[in-house]
Amino acid sequence: MANHDPFFSRRLLDLDYIYLSYCVYETIKMTHQLYNTLPTLSEASEAFTNRGELLPRLAQLFAAPEYRKYAFGLVHHHYDLLLGEWMVTTDRISAPELISSPPDPSIVVDRWTAQSEPFEYARVSPGDQALPPPPEGLLKSFEEIVGKENKYLGMFTAPNLGLGKMYCEAIVDDAKRKQVLNVVDMAGGKEPCLSIDAAWVSDGGIVAVAQVCVNCRRADHM
Repeated sequence: MANHDPFFSRRLLDLDYIYLSYCVYETIKMTHQLYNTLPTLSEASEAFTNRGELLPRLAQLFAAPEYRKYAFGLVHHHYDLLLGEWMVTTDRISAPELISSPPDPSIVVDRWTAQSEPFEYARVSPGDQALPPPPEGLLKSFEEIVGKENKYLGMFTAPNLGLGKMYCEAIVDDAKRKQVLNVVDMAGGKEPCLSIDAAWVSDGGIVAVAQVCVNCRRADHM
């Protein structure tokens, strides 16, 4: 006999929602094994051989008002992850975190591949809203520019740093797989050794560097 108790029905809906949320979580997350196969910064940068052609076209695409909150950059990883870990940036410090299931709701997607697959995350402050995944129109136009076989370019949350500022990512603790995003001036903000452009934004249709990475492990530069 069917149970018509409203409370019972509500509990079924709640359980369905929890189950669906868990299934979606399990489906969309990139496993640590896949994350560890992402190219290194140097590999991604070296593979981006046609940047002179693509960057101006991407800057025009991301100049659209509805896309200005997104940046475009190199899909790469600095450190391997272990089972159950995500790379999460908190207060400009990026480090692996062991994620529960379902994950902490303050942890949101910060970077996507060109296929809209999340691969890195950030912790947002209370009241802040997560940037939604890249919309279909952006994904389609992005693919038309970079090509279907692209594995090295993706989309990031655009930094909100103010005029003339960018991120410079550098090592904090190699053993703990920690890096820091320092805010520096775009003019003269790069470190002197092995600095690689890693992400860009559109500044009114003009390419502007949004992030560089210091690909260096010299003790006197850490």
